[in-house]
Amino acid sequence: SEARSIVGIRLRDNYRSHPRIIELSSALFYEHDLRARAPPGIIESMTAWDALPQDTAFPLLCIGVRGEDAHEVDSPSFYNVIEARKVVELVQTLLRSESVAVERADIGIITPYRKQVLLLRRMLRAEDLGQVRVGSVDDYQGQEEKITIISTTLSQTHGKAAAAAAALRAAEAVRLGRLRDASASAGSSLIKLDAPSGARGGGAAGGAGGPAASEGGDDDDADGEGDDADAGRARTPVAFGAVGIGLFGDPKRFNVALTRAKALNVVVGDPWVLAEDPFWRTLLSFCVLHSAYTGCALPELDIDHAVVGGDEEEMLESMAADALRSALGGGDFEKLYPTDLAFAYQDDDAEWK
Repeated sequence: SEARSIVGIRLRDNYRSHPRIIELSSALFYEHDLRARAPPGIIESMTAWDALPQDTAFPLLCIGVRGEDAHEVDSPSFYNVIEARKVVELVQTLLRSESVAVERADIGIITPYRKQVLLLRRMLRAEDLGQVRVGSVDDYQGQEEKITIISTTLSQTHGKAAAAAAALRAAEAVRLGRLRDASASAGSSLIKLDAPSGARGGGAAGGAGGPAASEGGDDDDADGEGDDADAGRARTPVAFGAVGIGLFGDPKRFNVALTRAKALNVVVGDPWVLAEDPFWRTLLSFCVLHSAYTGCALPELDIDHAVVGGDEEEMLESMAADALRSALGGGDFEKLYPTDLAFAYQDDDAEWK
């Protein structure tokens, strides 16, 4: 039989983001191989923002909010009013800043749930901020913004159990060899309870050109939702079972959300929920180590202080390894990230192919 050869092409140069924005993704998914090539004038334009640590150029910020997630009785799509208010307040703070120049069109808001997208659009329009774009993670695939704000939405009501279940489901999928994309998708086989906004009638929220701005159109009533965001709120727990939802249990969506920003990325969410997912916990730790966390009290993150203050790449390598092993299970790490690819051609009828 003819000898088989494996040819792979990896795009190493990133022409979008500040190097610190892509640093964690580079460590987690690209073996520290990404190189920042974006014009300095754009990517360094937000490092002087007074809410960021000023001793280093670190345009990442995590803001902890203990909100309350909710959903309509007949809908699996979540929204979080408290977190949405914090996001709107953050937009206003950016626009009023005297340390950096920010326009409404510079800001994009990313959130995993359609209901949170619609809620944020209404709240922004009410404050005359309709030019600020809001879209789901799927809307933002391939898109970019000068500034991104990620609203993770899930909080204590449902989020902690869902995030933990997502991690368990991902590890089990790896153990059974069911992953379709072994490069970075521990959650590719997970069930998504909230369909991407583009999968609903009328196409993606932003149309072919990407996420829509908050002004214009009547898309916030497209699925029968009224103007009262609290109407019909379900207070009883939802029986998710062992499934991944939202941004949890899916490293690909985590990576997309994290790398859309050119100059500034702000994550707003409940740290007690984020800490249940190994990748989001790593991001939290990364921000804490660089004095770039603010907001509510944090859970114990188990930061390895043996590498803190040492070589930056060594620290990221340790954090990345911890995240991957937490998500996949140490015994299956070699199966997902093998050093020898010969096994892939031993059984052409393997289920994962």
